[in-house]
Amino acid sequence: ANIRATEWQFDAEAWPKFSDRNYAYIAYAYSPGKYFPKHRAAVEIWQVLPEGWAVSAGGNYYHFARDVFLTSISVEKYLGDWWFSAKGYFYFKAIEVTTSLYLNSRRYFTKTDYLQLTLGTGTAPDEPFDVMTDIDRLRAYSVRLSYFDRISSSWTFRIGAGYSYEKYSSENYRNRYEGGVSLIYSFNLKK
Repeated sequence: ANIRATEWQFDAEAWPKFSDRNYAYIAYAYSPGKYFPKHRAAVEIWQVLPEGWAVSAGGNYYHFARDVFLTSISVEKYLGDWWFSAKGYFYFKAIEVTTSLYLNSRRYFTKTDYLQLTLGTGTAPDEPFDVMTDIDRLRAYSVRLSYFDRISSSWTFRIGAGYSYEKYSSENYRNRYEGGVSLIYSFNLKK
């Protein structure tokens, strides 16, 4: 079924830094519509290790018609102007736990500007669930390319595109094409 709809989703994100070796990502989103989750929350905590390594663990919560929970763990490595990561997701479905794996490579052009390639497979997405039908997929294979550019100390530009092949049953699948352009305003709460 093709769904064509426009809905609002209000989103807030924070990146608190606890020390030189620990930081976190915290997010909350709300949507009054019927396709986005009514509530979405996420938290992830990183531990920086020696030699350019880092590990993280986190969790995601979505409230559609039912509650959905995912957890994640990752291993990351900085190597010169490159960043690589392997991230696993555990999706707690009603009767089972399914997994996903995403591999990322990022080439930094400055301290903040980069081009990123993402390859993934599994049931859980590495990006937030967009619509309620996403929670029922059995497997997906995806590729995504994105560019992130810090225009000024407060403004960031992000553009990206991707493709996913998603299976919902042996006879039900879809090709999914995605694209997005974002202009993000950031403010520093610490002076």
